[in-house]
Amino acid sequence: MIDWRRVPWSLGLYILWTVGLSGWLVFHVSGPITARVLFSAIVLTWAFFMLKGVRWLWIATVVVSVLSFISSLITDPQSWYGIAGGVISISLLLLPTTRRYFASEPASPRVLAG
Repeated sequence: MIDWRRVPWSLGLYILWTVGLSGWLVFHVSGPITARVLFSAIVLTWAFFMLKGVRWLWIATVVVSVLSFISSLITDPQSWYGIAGGVISISLLLLPTTRRYFASEPASPRVLAG
């Protein structure tokens, strides 16, 4: 199970935003029902393992987010809210609280003491 007390607010907000946007997309885009159900299952599985603290998945998410943001800046005409949304999403993934959550080892008491 997910230890909800450990999940940082920044990761929770990022997951809420991403799952909410994906849910909106599933209900407002036409297409085969099988594809929409499969997409929903993939997004919910990804969110579950992100909330569980799977480090390699977080790294992959950061890499894909940054690369897609850069490529969309280069190739697509952007609106201010699209750019702001990308910057906010990447920032939530890279905030210190999120990075600590995905740290491979917890900080030792000596490091915290100074």
